[in-house]
Amino acid sequence: MLKKKKTFLLVIYIILLLAAAFLIRPAGDDWYTLCAPNFNFNWRYLLPQNVFWRPIDALIGGLVAKFPQLFPFINHFLVVGLFLINATLVYLILNILKVSKDIMKTSFILVIIGAGCMNALFSVDSFNQVGANAFGLLSIYSLLRKPNSHVWLLWCVFALFFKESGIVFFVVAPFFCWLTKRGNLSFSISKKNLIMGIAILVGLTLYFLMRKYLNQQVILENEKYSINLSTNLIVNTLMLLGASFTAIDTIALFVEKNWIVVTVSLLLSVPFLIVCGNIIFHSLKDKENRIRNLLLFALILVISSPHIVMGHAGELHIYPCYVSVILVMGYLFRYCSLNLRFVSIALILFAIVSYCVDWHKWYYIHEQGEKGHRLAERIYQKQEGKPEKVLLMMRQKGNKFYSVFLVSDYTAFGRGRAFQLLTNFEYPKIIYPVLVKSSQVTEELANQYIDEHDITPDCLWLVDNDSISIVPLSH
Repeated sequence: MLKKKKTFLLVIYIILLLAAAFLIRPAGDDWYTLCAPNFNFNWRYLLPQNVFWRPIDALIGGLVAKFPQLFPFINHFLVVGLFLINATLVYLILNILKVSKDIMKTSFILVIIGAGCMNALFSVDSFNQVGANAFGLLSIYSLLRKPNSHVWLLWCVFALFFKESGIVFFVVAPFFCWLTKRGNLSFSISKKNLIMGIAILVGLTLYFLMRKYLNQQVILENEKYSINLSTNLIVNTLMLLGASFTAIDTIALFVEKNWIVVTVSLLLSVPFLIVCGNIIFHSLKDKENRIRNLLLFALILVISSPHIVMGHAGELHIYPCYVSVILVMGYLFRYCSLNLRFVSIALILFAIVSYCVDWHKWYYIHEQGEKGHRLAERIYQKQEGKPEKVLLMMRQKGNKFYSVFLVSDYTAFGRGRAFQLLTNFEYPKIIYPVLVKSSQVTEELANQYIDEHDITPDCLWLVDNDSISIVPLSH
């Protein structure tokens, strides 16, 4: 009876997650990701694009373009599904490692309610991140379950083609399985493993050569995704680990500057930090397994390394770090020497504060999508006819932005794509977006831009703060 009740509650929670996700409209990078509707899809989009090579993203973009009225619902459904698969794989991996049922269930719950996971859960743009991590975990699970099978390599390839950061699982999967095996930690290279290692190196070399020589350069570079070996390494590491080991409310910290909420969320995370600290201390105190446990902690940094070396790691990049923290802490929980009552209270407090922060973040993500939708509706009400080509000129409103939780009107509007979504992408077919940061948006400025860039729009959309002007043009 109790098992049925728990299953019922889990189903209700999954339905709630889907409902919450379906209420969120695209905003920010959601409009520009390869898995957004791509009406120009062809085989070139399956090839490398500058710093990216995400063919699975591109395939989804081509699929969604066939059913534009279902954007972003298809995307949200896939993200939530992959999100739950990640949690399930953590549960299954811990099960193979003979971890207690209580810890397995707790780890599953923490993965699906983590405060650092909400950007990944509710953003269309996170499909590649959640997918890469899911197939990375699947490679670990497959290798643990069937050590003599090579199917884990296939899952690593899927992780890699979801997102470039999936490359780490070619290293993480075998090392994790080696470090968690029973008995003494001995290292020997058999002929079979040597051949497999060489094959992996050759395969990855071919991968990088293909990225270099097949590059299509159809996506603009973004310095955020460039490698930056500077002090940002320390900042990114502290940010990713800090957001993984605590449920600090980053909205209150970076957007609202609400120090009371920040302090409360941090204080309620302290007992969980103490539990994790206790596990780390005692696992490294174990002389026989010290190296093994230290290397397991190092794998958390290896999984996070593609985001640590970025110019600026964002909230979306917390997800793989957080999931790996829960996995490693769950496996090493046997080292915890704290009173079971204290541990229970710590986990309950962490879960409660995470859940509260989750919905705080959901509200902000939801509002950004609504902001773009409201602007689209206002223009739609004023628009007469169905222009094929439009010049959109908007003035920058405000200068305080944070991840997907606080974006500019221009970004929320998707440079006009929110209007296209309103018309199921029937019109306009072409939008020339222009962001004005200083001067006032005027018809004269728009005409000047038209002359300078030799374009022929049918209509002008002039958006200056709350003022919207629609100006039909005749040629």
